[in-house]
Amino acid sequence: QGEVIFKENEDAGGKMYFVFEGELDVVRRVNNEDEVIGRVGPNDFFGEMALISSHPRAASIIVRSPTARLGVLDHETFMKIARNNPPFLYEILRMVIARLVLTEHIIDLLVTDGR
Repeated sequence: QGEVIFKENEDAGGKMYFVFEGELDVVRRVNNEDEVIGRVGPNDFFGEMALISSHPRAASIIVRSPTARLGVLDHETFMKIARNNPPFLYEILRMVIARLVLTEHIIDLLVTDGR
């Protein structure tokens, strides 16, 4: 609990993560304060942008539950899977788009709220 998997603005390192057990907070720095903007749990994944972009991490991921068990997928393995399993690639793309839409909505709410 409390372990930081990675921090906002860190080098992405070309790795994404799958959650097998536990809950993790997605934390973003807003006006010099840490804001929990989401949560991930079993059967979720995060960090997928690192597989297709060299941009730094967009948020921090911190273990919320007493324990967590994660799997890691690096860029090279991802490319092998993507070539042989287009439905997997489609599912990752679908989730990326859904998260971008949600992020835009959260930003709109924060701006409207005056933060």
